[in-house]
Amino acid sequence: MVKAGGGKAEEILKRLATRISEEHRVEAALEAKRRGKKIVGVVSSCVPEEVIWAAGMFPWRIAGAWGGDVSRANIYRPVKTDLYCTHVLQSLLDGRLDFLDGVVFTYWTDDIRRLWDIWVHLKKPSFAYMLYVPHKDSELARSEFRGGIARLITAVEEFGNVEISREDLQEAIGVYNRWRGLLKRLYELRKREIPALWGWETLGVTTASFVTPREELNRELEGLVESLNDRRISEVAVWPRLMVCGEDMDDPAHLKLIEDMGAVVAMDDLDTGSRYFWETTEANGDPIYALSKRYLASSSSPRNYEWGKYVDRVIEWARDFKIDGVLNLPGMYNYWRQTITPYLMDRLTESGIPAMTFLTEYRVASVGQFRTKVQGFIETLGARRKR
Repeated sequence: MVKAGGGKAEEILKRLATRISEEHRVEAALEAKRRGKKIVGVVSSCVPEEVIWAAGMFPWRIAGAWGGDVSRANIYRPVKTDLYCTHVLQSLLDGRLDFLDGVVFTYWTDDIRRLWDIWVHLKKPSFAYMLYVPHKDSELARSEFRGGIARLITAVEEFGNVEISREDLQEAIGVYNRWRGLLKRLYELRKREIPALWGWETLGVTTASFVTPREELNRELEGLVESLNDRRISEVAVWPRLMVCGEDMDDPAHLKLIEDMGAVVAMDDLDTGSRYFWETTEANGDPIYALSKRYLASSSSPRNYEWGKYVDRVIEWARDFKIDGVLNLPGMYNYWRQTITPYLMDRLTESGIPAMTFLTEYRVASVGQFRTKVQGFIETLGARRKR
């Protein structure tokens, strides 16, 4: 039940929520392509999309097929490998990504590197670029990554027969900072005792960012933030307040399953959610170095050699958003997330924050088991609350 807020917020949320669906996620890209823009697919949240935007192209972050049939992808990929990559490959082999003019990958994981190998082998599209991203944030790493971004700029310029000026990059940084600032204002509304948005609605907004031109999206978000001041998701206080941790979760149905059991996902630690946009980029000085600094700071995740920094932020968010419990949802065969899980769980326990881990698939699957596990966790939180 949603209390107050009115029709404008509902209209915008509904419109944004449909954009990441398999049926609608390519619509904005195809329209941009008809207007003469090149569409460049992006794999991972560490690709500096501002470079692509500054070139007059449309950075379109790739989501995988949400269906269960990945038989064609399994011809190329071993079974026990990252399911996000498998579902993306299935989309490629099914022809759903044929509209892309180019694609930019990062050295995010071994699975993503192997996906890039197949992409290059298939030669669709012909422009497939791999960007190295360091595994930690330091001045040396920023200098190295700055060089990598500069080489990406050159490659994009040659691919599009364009020139990306300093002013172009500064303008792109401004547009993206505006987007990030609007999303942070949206997340502030989740701190309320009765949040203005459900967790699944919020994930629908952040993943709509994957496939919507930033200028258009910023206009939508401005209208949404303004219309949410009086909106509440329930007539009574919602409990428990949960935070979800994970990778590659771009289907809001995952969070709706949790919230249908009576909880509210009041915060997330997802590379498709908070970690996608949280830090802004310094607008002054060298824009390429500013992008390097921003993307290395934002990449604090299980993939990096800075686990303490990563978990510190999870704990900070849990306290700031008054979280009652944390759901750690590693993707099946996502070994970075699974590797950090014991450390994450120990640190959360030491901090007095209840937590549970459950392996999930990229698509929504094993629903019965998932509900049983989450319901048990909610009941445990209830028993703890009564003590």
